[in-house]
Amino acid sequence: MHLEAEFYSRSEPLQSVVHFITVILKEHGWGEENEDLVMDVGCGPGKVTTKWVLPLFHDVKKIVALDYLPSMIEKATAWNAHPKVEYHVGNFEDRSTVESWKGQISKIVSIHCFNWFKNQKEGFQTAYDLLKPGGEAALYFELHSNFFTAVEEITDSEKWKSFFKGIYNYVPESNRNKYDSCHYRKIAESIGFEVLFCRSELKMNEFNSHETVKGLYYSVCALVPYVPENRREEFKDDLYECVLKQGNRNIDSIPLHAATTLELVISQFEDDPLPRGDLLYKQTCHRQSASPAAGPERPIQDAAYTSLVVIRTGILHWLSSEMHSRTEKRAEGIKIAKSSRNVSCL
Repeated sequence: MHLEAEFYSRSEPLQSVVHFITVILKEHGWGEENEDLVMDVGCGPGKVTTKWVLPLFHDVKKIVALDYLPSMIEKATAWNAHPKVEYHVGNFEDRSTVESWKGQISKIVSIHCFNWFKNQKEGFQTAYDLLKPGGEAALYFELHSNFFTAVEEITDSEKWKSFFKGIYNYVPESNRNKYDSCHYRKIAESIGFEVLFCRSELKMNEFNSHETVKGLYYSVCALVPYVPENRREEFKDDLYECVLKQGNRNIDSIPLHAATTLELVISQFEDDPLPRGDLLYKQTCHRQSASPAAGPERPIQDAAYTSLVVIRTGILHWLSSEMHSRTEKRAEGIKIAKSSRNVSCL
């Protein structure tokens, strides 16, 4: 993914990003407990880290903020330094760069990052391994957007396509393959995460000027490095024309950013009584999505519908909670009483 650090550093996050951090995460208890170590994956220039993530955790000891672009960490260190924030150049897809934090992280937050991973399941696995037992991760990214559609359009244009031969990762996999929220929920659950919140919805974000939209989209377009430098201004203009074709304008005819976003909050189990070495397990919880009107879910009822698929040396065992006491012990071990939090996949 290409990011033009200078312009991107001056940009404000989308309103929907701020809402996710300041409202959704608070609703799920983030910031209510003392956290030892929080990690921000894909921190960029650090503005979101210091202005919105850090205030969420009043008593955090340290936030480790990662980005794979040295230019972003350079800007973050210069413009958004804070005694409790430690910036690192690190590629989350390269486990060796984050191995030193294995099993130490209380919370992971990641904005506009996981959808760009080449191996997304491996990214979820890395998050699982870095978290402490009971640790949680909050992911926000776009599944599809009018900007991604504009990028695909200019990639196929006769004028520009010769520069992009063999280039594949110019829009996220989720946009190309039309993934929905359930795709990522299944990935998380297959690794062993408990899904606390999972929602996708169309969000419309406004900008204050054409120049802001044009500059921001150019700064995050993955195609820019493949365009000759002497033609980049021309490419910038043409890209914006493709954006304008998508419609979605405000009353001043400034384009709206229309995107289907994924908001995902997942948790590592606090206590896992089953070994993970030669034992592959998958938990399937049949729950109703809680709503304020419905009141809190009942842990005992949830436990009764909890089942485990256990595979050991090629033998498939189906254990239901009504037939085997191990399931009841597991339900206690993972403190399924967390069900007072909303669980939804919309």
